[in-house]
Parts: sequence; structure tokens; C-alpha cells
Amino acid sequence: MLSAKEKRFLRYWGDQRSGGMVKYVLPYSIAWALILFLLPLAVSVFLNVLNFFHFDMLPVWVAIVFAIFIGFAIAFYSWTKNEKKWRVLETRSKEQSAG
Repeated sequence: MLSAKEKRFLRYWGDQRSGGMVKYVLPYSIAWALILFLLPLAVSVFLNVLNFFHFDMLPVWVAIVFAIFIGFAIAFYSWTKNEKKWRVLETRSKEQSAG
């Protein structure tokens, strides 16, 4: 028997996957890239440790490219993890309804 949480996930991920991987990964990649780019900058300014960590020596384009790459990796990992979980729950759901 699937729990309510698992049933909710099946509905949620069914809607997400119907839009396709690109429509899922692209916005999440952009969001994670912004977080990964702005968070260290905000922390360094807030704590006034810009010179200690030498963020001022890092070219901005390198930080942007790194943030985009890591953001894409996180979003892609999230897609594959959710897809695997969906397949397992979908299989369990079909087995229970057949049995």
C-alpha cells in the first residue's frame, strides 16, 4: 500500500515529467546558478572577509560559469533521482492494483 506522501509524489512527479526534462532542468539550473553565485558574494560582503577568501581575485565570468555548471548538475541529479523514485513507486502501485 502506498502512503499518502508517496501518492502525492506520484501525482507531482507525473505532472513534472509530462513537461519534459528540459522544462524541469532549465529553470532549476538557473535558480541554483543564481543561488550559488550570489550566496558566496553576499556572505563575503556580509562578513567582510572579501580579502581573506580572495573572492576579489576570481574573475566574475569564472564564478558565473561555475555557478551555471553546478546549478545544472544539481538540477540534473534531482531529475534523475525523482525519475528513479517515480519508477519504483509506479511499479509498486501497479503491482498492488494487479494483486
